[in-house]
Amino acid sequence: SDDARPRPRPRMRALAIVATEQERNALLREVEAAPLPLGPYGGCRTPAADVLVCGIGPAAAAAATATALALGGYGVALSLGIAGAFRGTASVGDVLVATELVAADLGADSPTGFLGLGALGWQDDTVPVDPDLLGVVLSRLGDAVTGPLITVSTVTGTRARADELAARHGAVGEAMEGWGALAAA
Repeated sequence: SDDARPRPRPRMRALAIVATEQERNALLREVEAAPLPLGPYGGCRTPAADVLVCGIGPAAAAAATATALALGGYGVALSLGIAGAFRGTASVGDVLVATELVAADLGADSPTGFLGLGALGWQDDTVPVDPDLLGVVLSRLGDAVTGPLITVSTVTGTRARADELAARHGAVGEAMEGWGALAAA
């Protein structure tokens, strides 16, 4: 019967999460956008997505993303913005795309070195990106550097720290909001 046929699902909006107004402006440079109230957070609506300015760091990203998602209607959430690439992985201007997200500095220091959330037995500190979503993103971007992206609470400012983080996580780069957006989503 006609009632047994699957019905197409309505197309859900995408939520693009950026930390700063500068990142939002760069993202929207060639796109018309209208202001969009997303709770206490700044945002705008484009034909393709709603863009949320969440603030800097994982806590700000989690709070703003959770608020926006609670206000509704999103089928996918993407954390976008400026990232720092680790030596030998990418050049200035390259696009980095996460294959997995890593909470790089949540855990404990110990006499034997850093112990992440997983090593402490508390929760996974690495989450793979949905392979279907990753495939769609990569098919539309063309050239991109892929690999683990770590979330840190402090921008890495020394070569020694960068080398330590890159070696520990096999990461291509770091950012400050991805894990927070993931926690909310």
